[in-house]
Amino acid sequence: MRIVVIEDEEDVRSNIVEILDSGGFESIDANNGATGLQMIRQYHPDLVLCDIKMGNGDGYAVLQEIRRDPSTAAIPFVFLSAKTDHSDVRHGMNLGADDYLTKPFRRVELLETITARLKKHQACSQSSLVESASGESASCENTDMAASAPQEWVSAISHDLRAPLTTIRMALRMMEMIPDRWRQYLSVAQLACEQGDRLIEQLLDQYVSSTAETDSSTTILDLQPWVEQRIAAFEVQAQVNQQSLTFELSTSIDRIEVSEITLHRVLVELLHNACKYTPPGGAIRLTLEIPATKPTTLRITLRNSAEIPTADLTRIFDRFYRAAPATVGLHSPHNDYAPKGSGLGLALVQSLVKQAQGEISVQSNQGWTTFYVSLPCTIVANP
Repeated sequence: MRIVVIEDEEDVRSNIVEILDSGGFESIDANNGATGLQMIRQYHPDLVLCDIKMGNGDGYAVLQEIRRDPSTAAIPFVFLSAKTDHSDVRHGMNLGADDYLTKPFRRVELLETITARLKKHQACSQSSLVESASGESASCENTDMAASAPQEWVSAISHDLRAPLTTIRMALRMMEMIPDRWRQYLSVAQLACEQGDRLIEQLLDQYVSSTAETDSSTTILDLQPWVEQRIAAFEVQAQVNQQSLTFELSTSIDRIEVSEITLHRVLVELLHNACKYTPPGGAIRLTLEIPATKPTTLRITLRNSAEIPTADLTRIFDRFYRAAPATVGLHSPHNDYAPKGSGLGLALVQSLVKQAQGEISVQSNQGWTTFYVSLPCTIVANP
């Protein structure tokens, strides 16, 4: 079995080669990404071990290049890196990596990982040649998706919890800054705790049921107080970030029947995202209305004063993708809150809206970014 090792640290690379030799593998080593790509294309190895942070091409770029080439796309790829941030792991796996080992690792860990990946690749290659009695080919992709489902849900939970935790942190800071209003900010923190608890219950319920489908049940809502409760927490964030947050509800809307879970998460994600990327002195404007169209829909419009370049706008709903702060006008972090996150928020919003049979779109020009969301609903008469 032939393995290409791409690692820019000579001592580490030599140690890996020695371990592979002792394990009965033939190794070809390269000290940078560009050379590693040449070796991969020339020798078509059985597996690639690759560091992430290197000169002359990082590991992510190497992986993307070999996955683009049909002749190398199926080669098992394992990242080796000192990076321990979960976002690095998710990003690598999302690009198509088969596994991830964090340095330092033991000899047995490396050899067991390689053996497992080679066996899986061999099984997938064999099964792709066999068709079932129904005429459907066996799919290793489905197996990978099922195996990665727990990791995806852990990612989603950790991301969604960041919003209420940020609110609680903001509320505590405001208590220190304006102690006379501590009761108001305590109420905001308590509401954020409740939102976090409910969010955990919703996500875990979906996980236990082994489906990514959102609960499709609807609830009758008194929309004005319901929305005001949800945006109260973000008013604190906006105040600390020196942003203005306004909310406008069409006077024609009173009570509606709608998917409360979907509406809640869409508003939270959009507002959280807006607070992250709107610069100090900028504005965030939320509007809810029911257009005179059939079927009846609740129209959500959220505008914030930050323009996104076209190149980033085309990827805004991709999982794990985050626009760089500089691209939206944040050349230096405002206050202590530089944009952070896993890049799952808008992808989750898009998924939820589609599951609810709604529509979502985004525009960005003249210094503003605007999200448009339409969710099916029913107007309910007052009792």
